[in-house]
Amino acid sequence: AAATGSTFLNLLLTPFAMIAFVAVFLLGHVINVLILVSPFTTVDLGLKSLRAALLATVVGTSFVNPTFGALWSLLIILVGLVLFGWSFRISVLGAVFLWDVFSRRRRWFAPKPEGNWIFLARSVDGAPVRTLGRLVRSETGELRFQYRPLLLGRRGEVTLPRGEYCVGRGFIYADLLRREGEETSRYGILPPRYKGHEETFTGIYQLAPPQDVGLRAIWAGIKELFGFGRPASSRVSVS
Repeated sequence: AAATGSTFLNLLLTPFAMIAFVAVFLLGHVINVLILVSPFTTVDLGLKSLRAALLATVVGTSFVNPTFGALWSLLIILVGLVLFGWSFRISVLGAVFLWDVFSRRRRWFAPKPEGNWIFLARSVDGAPVRTLGRLVRSETGELRFQYRPLLLGRRGEVTLPRGEYCVGRGFIYADLLRREGEETSRYGILPPRYKGHEETFTGIYQLAPPQDVGLRAIWAGIKELFGFGRPASSRVSVS
């Protein structure tokens, strides 16, 4: 009996407020993930400063003019909603990488013959970049990527382009590479749990021998210079 119109209005606005909070939170959380994967402290400082400055504009504009502050906040919320899928995928990637590294998952993990979890390194037939899904090999020898949008949606499946694939070994994680002539491109990102299991992964999917990439390739080149490394044919540069 004591309920008023404002009470019902608040109840109606609660779902929209929660959606806005999640969208903006994920957008800000992307900064945390980028800081974790960045090896440069100057980049970390720049990202933190950017986030702090953006939050300061919300407070500042509301003090100058509440209406303008509300419009500016609404704009940030809209940007968060538009980039929600992108923010969600980066957040999932960061969570998986953190779990694998700090739990030392690779020590108690083994690739499975029926399929393994990877992230897409590029968009493939509508499946967005950094989507988490399972890589399987079909009976016809094709590499197929099975995924669910936002991890909960209807399952989709895309086929990776035909070509010669191999695992690119890095210091922290490995990549799924596709070689076409002199060009080498990334199609998948293997979580850190696969480090040390590149040969097993290669055998499951019948890929070309693993290659060194990135800083690991540079380090292998230095070792080879002093007579301790593998021949240069076992390393590639990724474009």
